[in-house]
Amino acid sequence: MLAPPSLAVWLGVDSPIGGLDRSSEVRLSFDRERHERLEAAFADVQLGAAVAIDVEKGGVLALFSKGESRGDRSIAERHVAVSSMLPPASAIKPFTALGAMALGVLTPETKHVCRGSFAYRGTQLRCWGAHGSLDVQRALVVSDNSFFYEVVSKLTLDQLADNQRSFGFGRAPDWPPGAAAGLVPDAKWYARRDGGSPEHHTLVQAIGHGDIRVTPLQLALGYAAIASGRRSSPTLTQESAGQSGEALPESYTANLPPVREALARAVSDASGTAHFGDLKPDVAGKMGSADEMVDGVARKIGWFAGWTPAEKPRIAFAFYAENLSGRAVARIALEPGLISSN
Repeated sequence: MLAPPSLAVWLGVDSPIGGLDRSSEVRLSFDRERHERLEAAFADVQLGAAVAIDVEKGGVLALFSKGESRGDRSIAERHVAVSSMLPPASAIKPFTALGAMALGVLTPETKHVCRGSFAYRGTQLRCWGAHGSLDVQRALVVSDNSFFYEVVSKLTLDQLADNQRSFGFGRAPDWPPGAAAGLVPDAKWYARRDGGSPEHHTLVQAIGHGDIRVTPLQLALGYAAIASGRRSSPTLTQESAGQSGEALPESYTANLPPVREALARAVSDASGTAHFGDLKPDVAGKMGSADEMVDGVARKIGWFAGWTPAEKPRIAFAFYAENLSGRAVARIALEPGLISSN
């Protein structure tokens, strides 16, 4: 049986996968049926990607790309799932929360009142709504911005950047060769670019805007770490799958339960940004929407990332599509049979 087009680009003889010896018999971790379902789900999407990872074993189940990026050297550089570097928008907020709790400036009981904006050094930074009194779980469920502005105003940009890098953002994954590293700016980066103070960049970077860039593969790996409490490298073959990853520091793992619960509620609660009344998926996840200028043209970027099942994670995933909102991407991902079986 021929592989579906989105999988054939990785397996085809004319597009060898780096590091894979084709003279030996290997069993790949790719899921053929999942790629076929993704092709159908993305039929009306011009540019997008989806990554699915076995949380326990680390095997890559799907590395789906719709459209091609601008790289032209290796297969990885040509495919959106591992080469497109994009602002993660609100999909980064769970990592911001974990970093702030690890540094002691946030607890599960911390409260903030969102009135629709946050005053910072004479500037009013807007939230998409006036959400009232929130703790960190509620802030993640409704994707409040002002809560995170308040929290990270107590951090330096370097503290925020160090936290983001600890989840694999800003560096290339071990596989595939040529995968993009993304970008996590810090104070030195802004000093080289602007020659000025980076403080005002901290707040927007905390909610996934500004200059931070991640790939779909990186985001899926990050959510796998939240789901499992371990950082692992992606693997391609079933023979190499199952190698245990490095445990997250205790400062993170101690605070995983409230973040995991919040991401489950973002899908299950009626007020959750990824909730749809006609769907009952057993999924935890976070959506995000960003606008980016490319060659002077604005484009919308939508994300949905998380894991399934919500309580006992087996698969971590990240979906991205251009010219769709995060909510529209979540709707695609949550359709029965695509990620969750419910």
